[in-house]
Parts: sequence; structure tokens; C-alpha cells
Amino acid sequence: MIVYGSPTHDLSLSEPGSVVGEGPRGLRFPQWSYGFTWHQKDVPDLAGVRRHLYPGDIVPIQLWSFSEDGGTTPFTKFLPLRALSISFPSGAKDGKTHIQFRGSFDLRNDDNKFLWKYLRAREPKIQEVSVLPVNDASSDSPTGGFGQFVPTPDPDGATTVFTVKFPYIPGTVQLYADTGGGLTLRPRGTFYTESDPDTGEITLVSPTGVTGLYVICRTQAG
Repeated sequence: MIVYGSPTHDLSLSEPGSVVGEGPRGLRFPQWSYGFTWHQKDVPDLAGVRRHLYPGDIVPIQLWSFSEDGGTTPFTKFLPLRALSISFPSGAKDGKTHIQFRGSFDLRNDDNKFLWKYLRAREPKIQEVSVLPVNDASSDSPTGGFGQFVPTPDPDGATTVFTVKFPYIPGTVQLYADTGGGLTLRPRGTFYTESDPDTGEITLVSPTGVTGLYVICRTQAG
């Protein structure tokens, strides 16, 4: 089973010693293994919600560079987080340290057959899930939708409170502002706050010089 795996679901054609119905196991088949590094300000996005990962979490991993249709649909694997390490490298602009996470995700030949069966059953379902785009022309929004909005009202250099069309999931807003050099991604907390996600409200810390705004976020149902 370790060397040959199970190349078929047909019992009569299975390799001796293999487990029928589990698909390809064994070292003659590719074993997926990924290592990722991320920082506190860029924690992973799971189902539209950013949260920290814990060892043992089973996580969908989307690889756009391996897309088979020109980049429209990502290649997705569903793997457990085997190990997680935390370090504090220096080099932050404010002189402080970063909080850095390193995670290892893989599936192994000695894993319990029930884990293999569960993950292989999940992958086709994940591939069928699509993130719906939502914009100012949309009539409603789903939970976890990919929102792209021009907030209202138009910036006038004095107004601080702006609203996007639908409620958004807290922690998912990316605000781009034009202060004379084109739209640029701005930091949450120092440039703006997510003042009321349930109403789509965003508040600028200082509106002086702002001539244009654009928001990308994950939406709540609305």
C-alpha cells in the first residue's frame, strides 16, 4: 500500500494490500506538501473571515499559478496544518518587530484512512464553491461575497464618514484613497477605521486632501 497505493476503485483491479475506494495512495503518486509564511496583518482568509490558524486545522489552499483554465479558477487542495511556528523578526518601519507565522500543510501516507477519505470527499465540493462578485450595481450581497465599491458621498476634504452599499465582514476592508498621486492602499487604524460594518460605514481619520476612495471587502448578507 505504501509503494503502490490504490490506482482504481475496482476491487478486482486493486493492488494487493491496498485500501479500495480511497483513490491514489502510495509513493508512486504525488504527495502534496506546502509551506507558507505570513504576518499578523495578513492572517489567512477562511470563508470570508480572517482568523489565525491552529495546528490541526484543515485548510483549503488555493493556488492561482496552477490554474488549469487560464486563471479563472484556482487549483485547490484541502490539507491539515501539521506544524506552526511563530517568530519575531526585526525590521518593521516603526523600529518594532514583526510577528511572523510559518505553517506546514501536507497529507502523509501513514495518515489514518478516514482522514484521506474525508479530504478526498471535500476537494470536489471546494472546487464547486465560487466567490460571488458584488459591486455598486448589485441588488443584494451574499455572506463572503467579493465586494468592490465606490463609497458615498464623494470626498470633499472635510467629510469623514463614508458608506459602501452593503454591510461588510469586520477586518476585511481594504481602502484605497487618492490624495493626489492616484489610488493607493491605506493602513487600517491610522488612515481609516471600520466604524460600523453592519451598515457599511467607514470613517477616515483625516479627510484632508482626499479626492477619491475605493473599497474592496468581503460582504455580509444584505
